[in-house]
This record gives sequence, structure tokens and C-alpha cells, in this order.
Amino acid sequence: AALTGHLVLSTLHTNNAGGTIPRLIDLGVNPNIIAPALNVSMAQRLVRKLCECKEQAEPTVEEKQTIEGLKADDWLDVIEQQAKQGIDFMTIHAGVLQKAIPLLKSRLTGVVSRGGAILVRWMKANNKENPLYTHFDQICDIFEKYDVAFSLGDGLRPGSLHDATDKAQISELKTLGELTLKAQERNCQVMIEGPG
Repeated sequence: AALTGHLVLSTLHTNNAGGTIPRLIDLGVNPNIIAPALNVSMAQRLVRKLCECKEQAEPTVEEKQTIEGLKADDWLDVIEQQAKQGIDFMTIHAGVLQKAIPLLKSRLTGVVSRGGAILVRWMKANNKENPLYTHFDQICDIFEKYDVAFSLGDGLRPGSLHDATDKAQISELKTLGELTLKAQERNCQVMIEGPG
């Protein structure tokens, strides 16, 4: 039915979303028709039963802090802390800007990137520009000091064909191109998620 344009929703028991295709083949589906018929494969992770040894605890002040309450220095502190730990690269969603937020209204699936959604929420709540963008030079300082490569995240990537290459995504890609040049001038290695 999916090959004739009908929408088919189904459940399938696998360990993860990537196990869908091998499971379909195990069930006897012709491998040649899977790619044209399959649009989405999602996984649901169930919460395990908590042990009886659990204890009630009050969250600390730091744990109670919300995304909206973060300051620019908080973002930079976490970035430097992780860089000191010896990571090789870090995904930074610095291309998600305030000017792109109104462009998201025409989207069918909204913001599907976790990092992108966090930054959009922060910018709306604080009415400020993305701190990863405004403090990009300081992030370059940290990355140069600890030899960390940028993975510039595609926080406004589309979640559906309807949203593919829309104005929001193109706006972010242009910004990522500008940030790539800026980082390279600082001798920082860069990769851009999605386009490469």
C-alpha cells in the first residue's frame, strides 16, 4: 500500500530504529521495495522499572535551573569544562538566529533538532540573540586552546519533505558558512552537520 501512495502506520519490534530494515527483511519483505516505501522509522525507549532502593531527594539549585535562566557565561563554562576533559569535537548550534524564528511558522514539523529547539526556546524567553553566535569568538578561543574541532550543528534541519530547504534552513546554512570562515581564520577545524 505504501508504494501506491497510501499512508501506512505500523509498529515493529526491534531494539532500535536502525533495526527496522533488517527486521523487515527477516519477515520476508523484498529488500528492493523497502527504500521506496519507507519514509520514517522511529524508536521509542521505555523507562525501566525503578528499583526498590530508590530514595526521595530534593533537586539542587543547579538542577532546578531552567534553559531560560542560563546566562551566556553558563554556556561558555560548560563548553570549556568539556574541552578540558579532552573531547575531540563539539556540536555547536551557533547558526540558529533570532531572525530565523519567524520563518519557522510555515513549518509542518517545527524544529526537530534538540539543540536547535533548546536555543529557540532560550532566545524567545530571553529576547536575546543566540549566545553561541554572539560569543563565537570566545568559543574559538577555547577550541583553539584545547584543540577541539567544531561540528556546526544544523539546528534548523527539516523534519519532513515539506520543510526541506525552506527559508529557515537556508538562513542557518548561510550563517554556518560565515562561521566556518571565521573559525578557519582562527585555525580551528570545522565540519558542518548535514551538508558536510
